[in-house]
Amino acid sequence: MGSIIQLDRLRKTFPGGVVAVDDVSLDIEEGEYVTLLGPSGCGKTTVLRTVAGFESPDAGSIYLAGQNVTELPPYRRQVNMVFQDYALFPHMTVSQNVGYGLRIAGMPKAEIADKVRKALDLVEMSDKGERQPHELSGGERQRVALTRAIIREPQVLLLDEPLSALDANLREAMRVELRHLHQRLGLTFVMVTHDQTEALVMSDRVVVMEAGRVAQSGTPAELYDHPSSTYVASFIGTSNVLRGHVAASGAKDITINYGADHLKAVRNGAAYADGDAICMTIRPEKARLLAGKKSDAKANLLKGTVGETLFHGNSARVTVDLASGDTFMVDLMLPNTAAQSDLPVRGTAVTVAVDPANVNTFADEAAR
Repeated sequence: MGSIIQLDRLRKTFPGGVVAVDDVSLDIEEGEYVTLLGPSGCGKTTVLRTVAGFESPDAGSIYLAGQNVTELPPYRRQVNMVFQDYALFPHMTVSQNVGYGLRIAGMPKAEIADKVRKALDLVEMSDKGERQPHELSGGERQRVALTRAIIREPQVLLLDEPLSALDANLREAMRVELRHLHQRLGLTFVMVTHDQTEALVMSDRVVVMEAGRVAQSGTPAELYDHPSSTYVASFIGTSNVLRGHVAASGAKDITINYGADHLKAVRNGAAYADGDAICMTIRPEKARLLAGKKSDAKANLLKGTVGETLFHGNSARVTVDLASGDTFMVDLMLPNTAAQSDLPVRGTAVTVAVDPANVNTFADEAAR
């Protein structure tokens, strides 16, 4: 397989000098499920709309299956888009909505009917063909929008916040359904979302965007376990953020002065000099609590007292007020026999233990 989409140094500025997309280059492989993730205003939707042809970039090029489509109108690109509000025609039945694009393309009625029937079977909507959009649930309207988009067999399916209009339970079910649909069709899916859970659960690869640029691109596991910046670490999941200075930089690890403590971190390939301001991120579930006088010679140890304990059923989040003044979160998985009364109580002296391999380090941009 090769690249189905190639974005080469895209730039887009809106009136008033707002730079929405700033020098974005990205390759998407055929059959991938790629998600553009980021907060509102980071440029992710603008990138999607330039691929669709609804926005024209000020600079840069868009290639689809090796063809430069930068100047082509949307109807001449082998892509289809599912909009956030589904954009179904309210006066048409489900079957008419799904077959609309084929009718406009001049396909014979009998062939349209056959394709519509097969497409609705694919999404388990064959019994809803004569209904109108207002008679459907949110999840069913979502399926109709998806079916209408895929029936013309595009090379790429573009999804703009496809689950945002659904309630929480339905959204969770549709995540799985969309993932299964992708696997059955083998199409390239490019999705935009601000929901990190959606991105992690559904994607082969996640592209995190920040201020119009690509902050990091990788598999969900790569971004979660090895974020390239504090921005990515904070946007993907939850992280504790601690700041210190490099005390010594060795071949395999780094020693960091953090308040009165010396912490170790495994080198991540970056070059640090002694005295450099450094930022550390640590996932709450990668830390442990040591009660009483217990210790761990191989771990970083941070003294503190319990602040809040939030019981989540099979887990609990404990906040620890460190001697440095920072608050540190620790997530505990609880055994089936655990009760709320077994959890640490406010004011209890504890030690947080963190293995050096679970400390991600970055140059501290805030200190520059």
